[in-house]
Amino acid sequence: MAATQLMAAFQAAVQLFNTQNWATLEPLLDDNVTMKRIDDPVQHHEGKAAVMGYFFTNGKKDRATFTPTTQNSQIVGSIGLVWGSADWTTTRGGQTVPIAYAYAFRNVGGNWLALNLWGAYA
Repeated sequence: MAATQLMAAFQAAVQLFNTQNWATLEPLLDDNVTMKRIDDPVQHHEGKAAVMGYFFTNGKKDRATFTPTTQNSQIVGSIGLVWGSADWTTTRGGQTVPIAYAYAFRNVGGNWLALNLWGAYA
């Protein structure tokens, strides 16, 4: 049951990201969420306000889509992990490139909230 809920939260977040539905995506993020930028091996954003700020600026401009090609998951206590490979496409560059991703979620009151978002060009 928990694994099904974790994957449902992941898939909802992917769909909301791809449609740029930032207002509906925001409640699915933990207050302490961190996100590493795909285009920079060091640059990252810490906290919900910083991540949402990035989505509303660069995310809106890039209009990227994230299409998982493989998915793995594991739950350890209240932490859920989803990782695999995906196709990353931006409308600015117009090309699709493979990436690796690993997302950590935290279960809070029965809801899986995104806690750490990591991705890198593969």
